Amino acid sequence: MSSSRSHLLFGLVAAWLLLLLLVCCTLPHHGVHAHGTVWPPPRSFTLGDTVIGIDPEQFEIVVEYDKSMLPSSMALLRRAVRRYQNFWMFPFNLTRERQEATVDKASIRQQVDHELMEQMELDKEASDVGIDIDENDPDKQIEIDLLEFDSAESLNRVTLQKYIRRLTVFVHSCPDLTYGVKESYTLDVTHGNDSRLTAETCYGAIRGLESFSQLVAWDHEYVQYVIRSTPLTIIDNPRFHWRYRVVRARPLTHQLPFRNSLIHSLSHRGLMLDTAGRYVPVRTIFQILDAMSWAKLNVFHWHLSDDQSFPVLTKSTPYLARGAFSRKQIYTVDMLKLVVAHAKDRGIRVIPEFEMPAHATSWSHGTESQSLTLAQLSVGC
Repeated sequence: MSSSRSHLLFGLVAAWLLLLLLVCCTLPHHGVHAHGTVWPPPRSFTLGDTVIGIDPEQFEIVVEYDKSMLPSSMALLRRAVRRYQNFWMFPFNLTRERQEATVDKASIRQQVDHELMEQMELDKEASDVGIDIDENDPDKQIEIDLLEFDSAESLNRVTLQKYIRRLTVFVHSCPDLTYGVKESYTLDVTHGNDSRLTAETCYGAIRGLESFSQLVAWDHEYVQYVIRSTPLTIIDNPRFHWRYRVVRARPLTHQLPFRNSLIHSLSHRGLMLDTAGRYVPVRTIFQILDAMSWAKLNVFHWHLSDDQSFPVLTKSTPYLARGAFSRKQIYTVDMLKLVVAHAKDRGIRVIPEFEMPAHATSWSHGTESQSLTLAQLSVGC
């Protein structure tokens, strides 16, 4: 008994030491202020010692691209710029005059109605993939929390001398979102119009925009948005890799069936969501994808079917949806397209999973014989 207790105690101590090591290795270094810290920590960065201001009303993001690219190929990046500048980068989008004046709650409500702005963005995504959204959808009736602002804070405010006016984003290409797409970027931030974000692909630019937005912090001393530790330079690319082995058999003419194997290393930072065991509304999936992009994750593993339910309604096999929990807990093909489009706009690949032949009890609810042929199991759209 004493031996088992000692082993348990040793295991607990080892686990705490491992947790402490992981925390120490992932905490930001070089004295970066807690507010305005890039996460996950970039591969390399250099910092200055100057605080600069950033005014939402005067700051702009300009997109530039290689001359060989078609302007239409930059639509994805332009949507990302609009998303960050409109409601992700500045959650309290107040002008300087508004900060110093008496607060008009009706006007403030109109300015910080980010849920409405986000819904407009979702409608734009739906329109881009050819899906019409009912404007009378009750889900669009969102209650907005009014921003409470203490105008007395402006009495002791400190004025900054330097402001960032422009961030120029330059990309070389915007390829299809596939395995191994490059996500590296370089971000230089300083005052004036000289800040620049350079990336080889639009997906690297999206990662760089996320890092830039994390640098922006609200400061109660200055009563405005600021970026600390400038001038600063960030050089980043995926730090962790998913390694897998590709096995290729030699031709059958060889007497010995030995094999060659190649080791590949691809960036795979994913999250799995099980919507078969418990239904998750599409709007909540959108929020999960947004949170994934803030953490720079790039793979959404969608576990769509299991013994508990088959919640997908397709045109070719509509009877399989009888295995859903209810008629209201179903994903249509349009819903799947919206999730894929929403994810792609954030540089996230979607891996759908239909589990079979095991864990396929729910599939049988759509057939009278309770048994399925291979032809019936082919899920089409």
